[in-house]
Amino acid sequence: MRSLSDVAAGEVRWHRERRGLTRDQLADACARNGAPQLTYSALVNIETGRKDKQTKQRRRDITVDELAVLAYSLGVPPVALLFPVGREEYSEIEPLPGHTALTWDALRWFTGEGPLPTKAPDGAERPWAVRNEDFADWRADRAGLDDYRWHERYLEEWRGDRKEAARARSATAREEAEARAAEAAPKLWDVRVRLRQKGLRLPELPAELAHIDADDYRPDWGWTNR
Repeated sequence: MRSLSDVAAGEVRWHRERRGLTRDQLADACARNGAPQLTYSALVNIETGRKDKQTKQRRRDITVDELAVLAYSLGVPPVALLFPVGREEYSEIEPLPGHTALTWDALRWFTGEGPLPTKAPDGAERPWAVRNEDFADWRADRAGLDDYRWHERYLEEWRGDRKEAARARSATAREEAEARAAEAAPKLWDVRVRLRQKGLRLPELPAELAHIDADDYRPDWGWTNR
């Protein structure tokens, strides 16, 4: 099983060749995007996994900054270089040393969308499982990623309902869309409370929803959940 560094290096080469770019062309793109150190020679060492004769270590790993530049230059998200979903040879991957997981599950863990299921010992009833402590860590959402996603989702729903209300051809349809839009306020308030508790920056709100941050705001949940 290859390390994430090895996987990323192989994916740089795969995406480069897929786009019909030479190493010189990719090096030029990386220089324009802020990483002049990713020269032709550096890309050779990265892509081939060339190792030092004495230490047996890779001569050139990719830094986090370089991963971002390489991904941008290749026109793919950085996570795609680490977790190549859909590639036959990467149906399983090693997101942590000694821990094997399905590539899609590992990607979702990396982006904060789910806990990390790992491979159980041979003979186990369930081949892939999430440890209780790993689930608890993910559910805690200490980085607030899940809350930010819900915040964005609620705002999108609110904007959609507002547009629908503005385009409604009847009073009934307009009132129904406005009622749905009103349901976003308590949901957004709830998410923002959690973000405050975690000490995280609150996303900006449209002026029409700014009132939910007032100290005297009291959410009207009605029949809505979450």
